[in-house]
Amino acid sequence: MPPQPIAKNTPWASSPPLEGKPRLTVFDYRVAEQAWLHGLSIPPILDVLKLPHTAAEIGRVKRALRKAVRYGLLQFNPPPQETLQKKLRQAFPRLNHDSVMVEIDSLAVCHRAALLVAGEVDAFLNSSRKSLVVANPGGRTVKHIVDSLQRIVPVPPDLGNKSLTFLSLNAAQQQSRFDDCANFLAVRMSQIYGAKHLALVPHQKQPSYEKSVGEIDFIVTSVGGDGSLLSDWLVEKEFKVPEAVGDICFHLVNHKAYPLNLDPRIAKALEDEFQPFPRWDELNQLLRDDKVLLVVRADKKAIARALAESGISRRVVFESTVVENLLNSLRPA
Repeated sequence: MPPQPIAKNTPWASSPPLEGKPRLTVFDYRVAEQAWLHGLSIPPILDVLKLPHTAAEIGRVKRALRKAVRYGLLQFNPPPQETLQKKLRQAFPRLNHDSVMVEIDSLAVCHRAALLVAGEVDAFLNSSRKSLVVANPGGRTVKHIVDSLQRIVPVPPDLGNKSLTFLSLNAAQQQSRFDDCANFLAVRMSQIYGAKHLALVPHQKQPSYEKSVGEIDFIVTSVGGDGSLLSDWLVEKEFKVPEAVGDICFHLVNHKAYPLNLDPRIAKALEDEFQPFPRWDELNQLLRDDKVLLVVRADKKAIARALAESGISRRVVFESTVVENLLNSLRPA
């Protein structure tokens, strides 16, 4: 379909070229600016730029985003951490894999994880496979990864006849942090890609949901520690689990990254409250099959040591501060 004509009386009806970038206009830059700074999708960009939600304006914003990608406006290139990455792999042989990465700070960690998610989807779209299920257990870090993903994929790709589904792995939610919950983030990712989502409605599990859990191809998750939703919930309920150093997809683990056998009362309350998926044996198999991307930010020191020594996952993105602390802990006092 040819581009629809732009009404002459709308804002940005005409826009001068950018200095030094004759193929881009000031309008293109403003669209890219909103997409990058705020991770906005097309409708909010229209609102910010005071444009009507017409087919013509939607098409114009889509073209501006494609140009921004093509000509390098939507780029973020944090400095590499190759030396620290090499030291980590040498100090912890079970992490000696190319898929174990170190990034300079929290923003760079989430950006790297988003690039890896986008890479998984791109590989799927360029393959003969017909379906892909991408799952998340929620959390503030995953929320920041999705923010970065919105910047990397500003326009939904053409899925053709392929089935792409974004799956929520639990029913956890908080009134003041609802944008961290897995259901919300599954919807956001599906909107970024123009794909399907499948949420976990509390106490209403459907056969289609459990079927999709069994078909998971990729999980993107942070690791839980102090300040995580599960940690806060344990404190609120006055449940004591002193052996826990954190959690992976709501499975509490010890200093060897082994799952804990919880007191039955705690286990039942956790199941009733969050309904977490997948079960540990299924998650462990996904970890072994390199289908789980773990993201470790600076405030997850205890569980970072467990991951480094156990090698439970070969796909991990660490924040540099965590790695520095791990390496310092190996030095003689």
